[in-house]
Amino acid sequence: PLPAPAAPSTANPFDDGPAAAAEPATPAPPPAAPSQRPLATTPQPAQPRPPAAVRPAKTAAADAEPAPEAVPLELELTESCLIDDVAATSMKLNKIKEMGVKLSVDDFGTGYSSLSYLKHFPLDTLKIDRSFVMDIERNSSDATITSTIILMAQSLGLGVIAEGVESNRQLDILHSYGCRHYQGFLFSRAVSAGDLESRLTLSAGLISPTRQPTIQ
Repeated sequence: PLPAPAAPSTANPFDDGPAAAAEPATPAPPPAAPSQRPLATTPQPAQPRPPAAVRPAKTAAADAEPAPEAVPLELELTESCLIDDVAATSMKLNKIKEMGVKLSVDDFGTGYSSLSYLKHFPLDTLKIDRSFVMDIERNSSDATITSTIILMAQSLGLGVIAEGVESNRQLDILHSYGCRHYQGFLFSRAVSAGDLESRLTLSAGLISPTRQPTIQ
């Protein structure tokens, strides 16, 4: 007698065996906190230059240290702070940087502004002088200088702030050049400390969300 036919197999011929248990999904990392513009202060001519200003800067940095969420401190340097004794100034500025204080050059592009600043000093930000911004709509030279400063700063890993922005057209041009930080009457005139908080709360409505610049 012939053997009984084997029962048909239901196994998948391409199945390599039982599937491995799926590993639990790795939770996505939390979104990075948005960058925060520092609170900037500019020493007055009668105040000490950086070589003599290390102690006040250290005191200010220490006062802000206990609060991790505190706004960082930035020292805006004028040309008078930088033109004397480059070696000593560079050493003192490096000490200030070690305290967590950021450094910017105010009114960049005017007076004695020199590209050597970018080589010798540990800077974080360049502030484009308003004299270039005010005629950026009509003066091709101002437009070229401004766009070049922005591109140079970005290439060097520096931040850049445009000063003296007073019209939406100026804002649009600066934004097209890649500038994202602005300062000027378009956003606010000088206000008292008591008005500052409410002004900052309302500032989000002054600028189109598609541009999302940071107002200093």
